[in-house]
Amino acid sequence: MESMPMPMMPPCARVAFLVMSWWSSWVRSCACMDFHFHFHACRRRPCRRHQHRLVWFGLDSLSSPHSGLVLYWTCVLSVVILLAVNPVVSFVAGQSTSPLTAPSEHGRPSGMGGIPAALPPHTSTWALLVCTSRYWFNYRHVANTLAVYRTIKRLGIPDDRIILFLADDMACNPRNAKAGCVYSTPQGHDLYGEDVEVDFRGKEVTAENLVRTITGRQTEDVPRNRRLLTDEGSNVLFYLTGHGGDNFLKFQDHHEIQSADIGDAIHQMTVQRRLRRMFFIAETCQASTLFESIRSPNVLAMASSDRGESSYSHLVDHEVGLAVVDRYTYYLEKFMDERVPTATSKSATMAHLANAFTFDELGSTPVMDTRNFPTPLEKVPVTEFFAGVMNAVDDDGAVTLPPWL
Repeated sequence: MESMPMPMMPPCARVAFLVMSWWSSWVRSCACMDFHFHFHACRRRPCRRHQHRLVWFGLDSLSSPHSGLVLYWTCVLSVVILLAVNPVVSFVAGQSTSPLTAPSEHGRPSGMGGIPAALPPHTSTWALLVCTSRYWFNYRHVANTLAVYRTIKRLGIPDDRIILFLADDMACNPRNAKAGCVYSTPQGHDLYGEDVEVDFRGKEVTAENLVRTITGRQTEDVPRNRRLLTDEGSNVLFYLTGHGGDNFLKFQDHHEIQSADIGDAIHQMTVQRRLRRMFFIAETCQASTLFESIRSPNVLAMASSDRGESSYSHLVDHEVGLAVVDRYTYYLEKFMDERVPTATSKSATMAHLANAFTFDELGSTPVMDTRNFPTPLEKVPVTEFFAGVMNAVDDDGAVTLPPWL
């Protein structure tokens, strides 16, 4: 993968570096002079003034017991220079140009790594839906992902803003008694339908392809419909389901992704200003451990189970012969169908969603992680992440849409 550019060194650090380079060169010259005097047979010694200077800096000889003072004086001088030079540089420049406070493209102060301090307007909603399990007995993981896919399409997120990973094709599996169909309830809607656009399927579903999709570091031959083309006005729904454990998620029983990989990928996305807010959902065993390494701002995370707990299946379809959905996704789909009928529904908030799951229903502890999400959940509608953004314009500019759309 490509490497990220290194941040520019602040002016105060550059001045300190130059002064320290000069001082260290002078000290080395003194040490070489002293060595020269000891090496020659004439045994000449430096003048008293020069020798006093060497003793002062702990360099009266190469084996002097005072040689440890060099490190001490180096540290002292570094601190003094940094404290003295920084106010001067800031006063002359009028403002600090440190990368931690560099102005953003919008003229607002930026946070660490160029992250905007204030949220830009919400201009688009994207979804990254990932099923990492293959084989027939993992039918429910494909159904989980397609259930979320159906919900967000109903609420207006188009296929060109949905990246769908399906590790197996359950609809066309020869053991599927309901050929061409996938259900999350025995008498429910067909989730596969005729308009499912799968972007990564089968062996293409790998941890590497997922990380490359999140970070935008895909090769040139990857088509546009497989790219997460978000910007700093984009909200992202990131849904993961499969078999996992403490800080990892398996991909097709062959390899795995670590929680640190997920955290690093999201951080890169944030630094690249390709993210406004994210809602990360993990539907797997010990799911809460997958977002322990996320440190990026404005990332809200929810897990179907806590550390040391399993995530359980739900609703056995005897005709199919398997459980067809996991419990968390079943109640998530139920909540969305009942509380969010349209894309403009604002009554249901993320606080309502956090309270929509109980231990008795799931058999595990649902976890909502708000460490990196400063906005109160009561002020964030569910449609911020599950519904598309509708914008209309005419010759005169933007048009306000009626509330019933």
